[in-house]
Amino acid sequence: ALRPVLLDSGLDEALKWAKPCYAHAGENIAIMQPMKDFLALMFFKGALVDDPDGILREQGPNSRAAKRLEFTGVEAIRAAEPQLRALVASAIAVEASGAKLPPRVEQVAIQRNVEGAQELHDALADPPFPPGPGGAAHNGRAIGHHRLGIAGRIGDVLGIALRSLGDRGGAEADQDVIGID
Repeated sequence: ALRPVLLDSGLDEALKWAKPCYAHAGENIAIMQPMKDFLALMFFKGALVDDPDGILREQGPNSRAAKRLEFTGVEAIRAAEPQLRALVASAIAVEASGAKLPPRVEQVAIQRNVEGAQELHDALADPPFPPGPGGAAHNGRAIGHHRLGIAGRIGDVLGIALRSLGDRGGAEADQDVIGID
């Protein structure tokens, strides 16, 4: 009962991940998932599909994009056929539009930390003081003359690390946390 509705809606059928998968113009739209107590039809971008009756269900607590219909028998499929056809049409339209879910808040935070880590890496990659005459390494006395420069660099690095963790209230707060007067 489910397969004919999907094929009649303009979807192509193929076996993917050892399950019947339905695509339109080469893009995955839905996949059948046999479960112990029901048959699920999972829409890959179900969160973006227009579901005015609210019949799509979440896959689980960590799923954002995929949503599914759950059928316990042939009569349930027949009863939901008009809604099923509308959901398939909406899923095709979503895929054709190229719509994507916005990134998770966690992904934005990770990206911000990655950017902060790159800034930190760049700050540490520069030598803290210039090489000696002819490019030779400094002796201890020459290094001593650059300690203030190194202390400043450490403060910069700590400030970068704090900024990568989020806004702490500006430069004054950074200085308070680091212990700079």
